[in-house]
Amino acid sequence: MLLTGGGAAEPPRATGPTTPPLRWDADIADGFEALPRVAADTPQARSINSFLDSLDVRDREERSSCLAEPSANVEWSRSIEAPMAGPRFVSLIVTIGYYCGGAHPYWTQTHYTFDLDTGRQADWSALLPDDMSRPLQAPRYSWPALLESPSLAAWFAERALAGMDQRGRDDCADVYGPEGRKYWSLAVWPDAKEGVLGLQPAGLAHAETGCLVSVTIPLADLKRRGAAPELTDAIDAAHAAEYWRGPRPE
Repeated sequence: MLLTGGGAAEPPRATGPTTPPLRWDADIADGFEALPRVAADTPQARSINSFLDSLDVRDREERSSCLAEPSANVEWSRSIEAPMAGPRFVSLIVTIGYYCGGAHPYWTQTHYTFDLDTGRQADWSALLPDDMSRPLQAPRYSWPALLESPSLAAWFAERALAGMDQRGRDDCADVYGPEGRKYWSLAVWPDAKEGVLGLQPAGLAHAETGCLVSVTIPLADLKRRGAAPELTDAIDAAHAAEYWRGPRPE
C-alpha cells in the first residue's frame, strides 16, 4: 500500500461524515492528497484498492518528474472528493493541477465510479437506459468508463448552454454545437449529497476548458427514465446515510 507520507499525521478532515466503506489516510506530500481505500478485505475491495494503488504510483511519478523540471515556479497538486462512498458504489473525483514549465499551468479532473459488488468500475450500460449509456470504451489502467450517447450529449449541451450568460453561450457555441460534440464524451458519477447523477464532458482541448461545466440528473428523473433500481436505490441509501466526502477546505 502506498499510503505513507507522515505516518503519525491525522487524516484530513472531511466536509461530509466519516463513512464506513472508505478509509482515508494522511496526505502523501504537501498538496498531494492520498486516494482512499475500500475498508474491507474482500476480493472486490482488493481489486479496487489495487487500481487505486496504481493511480497513486502513476501520480507519484508524474509529480516527481514535474518538480524535477528546471523551470521556475514548477508545482503539482492533487485533491480528492468522494461524492458517494457506498453502500453499493464509490465515486471519486481526482483533480490535478500542475505547472511543469511552458506557456501556462494546466489542470485535469477525472471521475471514477466503482461497483463494490464486482470490484470493477461501474457498468453504465447495465445501469442506465439504452439512450443514455452506450460506452465509449472499456475502463483501462487509469481511464474511467466514459459514455458516448448522441442523445445524452445533445441533452447535456442544451442544458450547459442554457446555464451560461450570453457571452458564455457565444464563446462555447462551437464546443456544445453538433460538430463540437463529436469530439467529447461524458464522464458520469453518482452524487449522494445532492441525490443526483453528475455529467461532465471528457476530452475537451485545453483552450476549451473555460467551457467545462457539469450538469446533473435528479434522482426522480433517473427513475422516470428507467435507470436500474440498484443504482437509484443506492443513491437514495447513500443520501440518507450521508455517505460522501466533499472537497477539503482550503
